[in-house]
Amino acid sequence: MPVEVDSRDADSFLDRLENEFPDSAYEAQHGFAESLMEEEAKPITPFESGELRGSGRVHTSSGGDDIDTEFSFGKDSGSEVYASIQHSREDFAHDPPEQDHFLEEPMRDAEDRFESEMDQAAQRAIDRADR
Repeated sequence: MPVEVDSRDADSFLDRLENEFPDSAYEAQHGFAESLMEEEAKPITPFESGELRGSGRVHTSSGGDDIDTEFSFGKDSGSEVYASIQHSREDFAHDPPEQDHFLEEPMRDAEDRFESEMDQAAQRAIDRADR
């Protein structure tokens, strides 16, 4: 017995998903990065005058299939060099919770949570496309 399948519904759903997913992924990635910076990296960033800690920022951009997020400290080339030195030098004394590798360590610790957040973003895109 032949079965006829109308693929228009599936095609329509896939078109909607193609439109929804980039926005969901961008929002999730940027939101996760902002949270990581504010809640995890900045609190452990060395604090003397507050300038270094206050200069932490996140920039997210998208193009094609790529979403890129850049984390940075420093407002100009001089302060970026200072931030890099503070980040990488392990022989500087810091009062806890301040520490070296104040960006690298939170990012490494967040890998599994980031994967989970992106899975949730994919599910949100599917749910929106399925409406």
